[in-house]
Amino acid sequence: FGQRLEIAEMTGEPFVTLVALLGVWLWLVCRRRGRSRLGLALLGAGYGLAVFCKQQGAFIALGAAGLLPCLWDEARSWSRLLRDTATIVASALAVFVLGMALDGGGVAAVKLGVTTAAAYQGHGGFVRNLSALASGAKVVSALLVGAVALGPIAIATRKRRPSARAASDPAVWALGVATSATTLLPFAKRSYQHYALLTLPFALMAILAALDWALESIGGGLERAGRTTNAARGVQATGIAAVLAIASLIGIEAWA
Repeated sequence: FGQRLEIAEMTGEPFVTLVALLGVWLWLVCRRRGRSRLGLALLGAGYGLAVFCKQQGAFIALGAAGLLPCLWDEARSWSRLLRDTATIVASALAVFVLGMALDGGGVAAVKLGVTTAAAYQGHGGFVRNLSALASGAKVVSALLVGAVALGPIAIATRKRRPSARAASDPAVWALGVATSATTLLPFAKRSYQHYALLTLPFALMAILAALDWALESIGGGLERAGRTTNAARGVQATGIAAVLAIASLIGIEAWA
């Protein structure tokens, strides 16, 4: 699996992903404590640091667009939505500019990076490159497609209520799906498998959020039907079994 993702090449993708995930984690912590604006600023800071680490971090940052429907659902106000969006963008730009200033590269380094990226020669087509990636990660690809397919159903049926768990938060699901999509865009140019290191954690985020919603929906239906104690235990056992099954399938495929 490591060979497939070209980990031995010591690419910068793991570092880019780690700093972005740190921003996501801090956002979730603040969100659950009722300090959403601070959380969005920290999320943006993680994006800015990710772009500073490597230009492919911009594809992770683009995934923040997936939060827009959720931010609107919470705010129901254009002015608040614009403030929340501006908080993410301003924080990301501030951290990126500060990093470039401290690094010493400045505007010249940014221009060089943009010019280099624009001059990339394409290796294969987008569909062909994605097909090659999917063939090497069939389990994750299938689960991600399922998570995307369940999204509209969840949005249409889910009651608007705050959740105590990060995974069942629809914003986490939306962020995972959107970032998974945006981080696949580099495959339009090249077929380098290590690009998938940007996608994998966010794909798993979306998959677990979809699984959590499905189990939560089943448990809620059983509860409304008057089946409480045994039903709750059954749903919990099913959830644990599903997580173990997914982890096992991914592990088997990874080491095959």
